[in-house]
Amino acid sequence: MVLCCQVSLKPRGQPEIPSAQRETAEIAFGLRAGVSKFHNLAMTLHDEIEKAVKSWEKTLDRRSQEGDDWYQLSQAEEEVFDIESWRWARMLTAWEFYEDLIDIADPPRFDEALVKAERKNWPKLRLRVTEERVFADFAVAKAGLTRKEAHAIFHKIEFWQVRSGLMFGEQKK
Repeated sequence: MVLCCQVSLKPRGQPEIPSAQRETAEIAFGLRAGVSKFHNLAMTLHDEIEKAVKSWEKTLDRRSQEGDDWYQLSQAEEEVFDIESWRWARMLTAWEFYEDLIDIADPPRFDEALVKAERKNWPKLRLRVTEERVFADFAVAKAGLTRKEAHAIFHKIEFWQVRSGLMFGEQKK
């Protein structure tokens, strides 16, 4: 037998709480069912980004950065794109969140509600379309990248996609 009760977040004699604030409060107090146990929806975007940066920092070291995968930074890429390796974790986080924003990450890496809310702040953002300017604006404003870093990772990823055949679909000879 499951007992259910309705909990009111509205103090007696106070005006009704707006729905967005009520939703955030329900999530924060654990009153909403189906909330991911891996993400706290009440976390701010800044908190989520900082958590992801720290996770990347724990994962990456110089040896694991070397390689041909999209998230790896070779010595040549570091030089060509003028990327400082100590900033790479933050740059990766910015790119991953952007992929969630434009809905090309499968599975998504960040909380869906947080991503949906953030999409509303970027009217020029188009789903499933990578745009350098939109990414750079987001990365600078929300992920703490410099504009130079934002352009560097955008082009580093773009060139990786070309090399791997994901972009243009040309056959290697």
